[in-house]
Amino acid sequence: MFLLRFLIQTIMRYLTWILLYMCPFLYTASATDTLRIDSKVFGDQRPIRIELPGEYVNNPWRKYPVVFLLDGHSRELFDFTWGSLQYLTGMGYLSPVILIGIPHTNRQFELTPPAITATGRKQFQKSGGADSLLAFLTNELMPVLNRQYRCTDYRIGIGHSLGGSFLIHAMLQQKPLFKATIAVSPNLEFDEMQSIRRFTAALPRQFEHRFLYFCYGAGDKLETKFKPATVALDSVLQHKRFQGLQWASQYLPGLHHGVTPLNGIPDGLVRLSQHLSLPYEELEQLMKDSSTPIIKRLQQYYLKASQSSGMVLPTVHEANIHAYNLYYSERTADAAALLRWAIELHPEDVNLHDSLGEMLQKSGDKKGALSAYQSAKKLVERYRSQLPEAELKHQLKWFGERIDSVK
Repeated sequence: MFLLRFLIQTIMRYLTWILLYMCPFLYTASATDTLRIDSKVFGDQRPIRIELPGEYVNNPWRKYPVVFLLDGHSRELFDFTWGSLQYLTGMGYLSPVILIGIPHTNRQFELTPPAITATGRKQFQKSGGADSLLAFLTNELMPVLNRQYRCTDYRIGIGHSLGGSFLIHAMLQQKPLFKATIAVSPNLEFDEMQSIRRFTAALPRQFEHRFLYFCYGAGDKLETKFKPATVALDSVLQHKRFQGLQWASQYLPGLHHGVTPLNGIPDGLVRLSQHLSLPYEELEQLMKDSSTPIIKRLQQYYLKASQSSGMVLPTVHEANIHAYNLYYSERTADAAALLRWAIELHPEDVNLHDSLGEMLQKSGDKKGALSAYQSAKKLVERYRSQLPEAELKHQLKWFGERIDSVK
């Protein structure tokens, strides 16, 4: 029974994804770009690899969360992370994101803060550049990203080993760069657990609107060495109960240090999705409860999620998925109500207007459908200079035919 339920839910997600991406937009593959930043902080040029979601070019009205991957110079790690993001997006767990690969020329220096203890200084003689890397990301890279790409201010950091250590350090800053952190096998043993001491001394509200996931294995000497400090962080977080911090930890038994990212990165992303999204299983439960209109309960859920994450929720991607799930469950009025609310949150998203028009048309509300299609076409015309010529012609033709079909 469980297996059948799981298969049905997976098929529903997959079919919904197909319907969302079939039309009215032409499909484009993801695009890889490279920025070359002349860094005053480091005194060199940094090549930054960027992966844009496939829908990016044909949706100029949308902005995207940004995922920063430490050790981004590793093609294997970058490609694996991008593949994980694409798969989870395709299956409806995540909304599309931009992936940024951060390279390093001196890992130990760039990914560690200054060692304070005598033991730390002896073990990490090249430490101390973490704040320089933060300055590079904040003051040199982010302004360029914001000028050249459509980025939201929701930033996710992913790092393995010292990359995870850096992200934990970044969380402890007065103005953290990342709203979500996925730290895989972080070296929290560094400098006699410097980060653990700083977490212990942190203020109760220091991590509001933040998400933290960390994991550790136990298959080799490094994981065995790092485990006590990671367990200590888990204990501190349970004891301190920081207000507004959503967090999760995961033990990966038997996994060596080099392969913990294969489990840790996808698991961390799924845990993050549970923080930002309404799982399909919970939507099913809401549909069964008729005591309150479902739109009211969805608004209550996402208001809480938005306050917790500091992000406008639901995203366009998720609102569309839920609307189609409601529609195919013969809850057309609820689906339309959800889309109208989503349009209030994201008024310039063409696909939301199109989805609303489609559902109203199929339910017999031609007047409402006409209004929705006309709104979508006006938005396409407003963004005509930012659309590829072929896509512009396709969308204008698409909405022209939609409008004619309901007149």
